Amino acid sequence: MYQEQKEHIQMKSKWKMILIPLIISAIVIAVIPGIFDLIFGLFLPSSEEINTTPASAVSMIVTVILSGLLMCRVSKMSFEDLGWHKNGAIDEIVKGALGGFLSISVIAIVALLLGGIKLEYVFSSSATFGIFSAFVFYMFQGTWEELVMRSYLMPNFAKVIGDRWAIIITSLIFAALHGANPNAQFLPIFNLFLFGLAFAIIYYKAGSLWICGVGHGFWNFTMGHLYGAEVSGTIVKDSIFKSIPQAGKEFISGGYFGYEGSIITTVVGIILIIAFWKLIKDKK
Repeated sequence: MYQEQKEHIQMKSKWKMILIPLIISAIVIAVIPGIFDLIFGLFLPSSEEINTTPASAVSMIVTVILSGLLMCRVSKMSFEDLGWHKNGAIDEIVKGALGGFLSISVIAIVALLLGGIKLEYVFSSSATFGIFSAFVFYMFQGTWEELVMRSYLMPNFAKVIGDRWAIIITSLIFAALHGANPNAQFLPIFNLFLFGLAFAIIYYKAGSLWICGVGHGFWNFTMGHLYGAEVSGTIVKDSIFKSIPQAGKEFISGGYFGYEGSIITTVVGIILIIAFWKLIKDKK
């Protein structure tokens, strides 16, 4: 499926195949969400500290839709070319949801068993709306990041530099974009690079934005609002449990970057990359 989607991209000069997608991606990342955050923040609840407010959730929905339309318009692509398939969409959404939930849950459980974190039940009915708002936000925020990196940049780059380098470079860009997050250090950024590779290999295999976007969204939502850990260093307000890093065991817990800063995440990421790559090679 991915190869078919890549073939539909009209080949221009090599520098245009790189430069134009980079410019569009910069607009999608740095301009569009900021504008709509300001607009919806005028009449919906918002916060400078929390990024999962109703204003942010609605802004992200609009951002994903407009970003997809802009990519299709400029690069002569269709929504199908961006990995939004009509056939099998429900199955792909379920696969993504289960994959994201199970992957981060394994990391949380191992961190708990190794004494890196304590889990405290903190849910109250007043948190229900905040958790729902966060769910909507992360489903679209995860899709937004995967749309840019996997659905758009990766196949365009691959037309010029080949699939392998496109996978590596877009994963590096993905990790680098999180470099300014609170409490970002080498290990968290390296882990994000690994999971960028994992999502890229999944997209290479399935060509599905449903799987990658929903998987990414469930990963973030489960980490932040089920287990109550920081999401890539950002603070979480409403959750069912609260993940409390234990002193001296930041290597296991990920500290105040969240589970993505844990050595457990490194191990899980490497295992997933090997497993997905082996699956691709076996299919070939």
